[in-house]
Amino acid sequence: MPEKKTKICGIVSCAIIFLRNAPRNLFLEIKDDGHPLPSHRRKLCFIGGHWSGKEAKEDVNTLSTFVREFSEEFSPEHSTREEYRLSELDFRKEFLSSRKSDFVSAYGWEVALDCVKNKILESAVPFCDFISKFRSEDKDFRYLLSYMLVPLCNQDWNNLWLMQKHFNNLSNESISCCTSLEEIISCKAKFVSGHDHVLQRFLAPIYPALASKMSLEPAKITPVGPPLPTYHDYLAKYDIAHTPFNP
Repeated sequence: MPEKKTKICGIVSCAIIFLRNAPRNLFLEIKDDGHPLPSHRRKLCFIGGHWSGKEAKEDVNTLSTFVREFSEEFSPEHSTREEYRLSELDFRKEFLSSRKSDFVSAYGWEVALDCVKNKILESAVPFCDFISKFRSEDKDFRYLLSYMLVPLCNQDWNNLWLMQKHFNNLSNESISCCTSLEEIISCKAKFVSGHDHVLQRFLAPIYPALASKMSLEPAKITPVGPPLPTYHDYLAKYDIAHTPFNP
């Protein structure tokens, strides 16, 4: 008999973007009060998106989904969130503000921003897949979360900091921020969809004492191995409720 497929709601591809020689420094986004799910609002999330929609039909695998989603979202033109301001969030000012950088662009802000975007996309490598079971809006969900790692060298990280400081927000869907594990713990910031559990697993071997202080949201996270080569492999292994071909 053929092996029974694991049922999941869908596939989300995202990336842990961090300073390579100090991974506790992270680039994340905050879901603001414009998010359609109230339980996700004012919570942290890794940048990425779903394998869904017409554009996703051309995605080969979860890495290409991240590349597509990040390319679409990484932009200072956040017209969909013009009504919202960072100051209305409850996080500390230090959590939302960027730090000083010595980097000075010789090409102008827009060209420099494109350089930072390209460097992030070029640096993305597959990491691990997890099945996340969590409850939201009084409903139970089971998603496959496919993670990429984006380690940035000091210069590239400083350039990203400078872009964040200059444009204030680098996401046209949410609110971007450069932060650290220490700030996340100090703010008692919450994550959506079990991302905090994955972040803790990633950082615990490097910062065991610090990672143990994270305040985790209720979720069941199960690692299921490295990202698969293609979406054909995912379709063969999982019973996926929502795909670009079955919205």
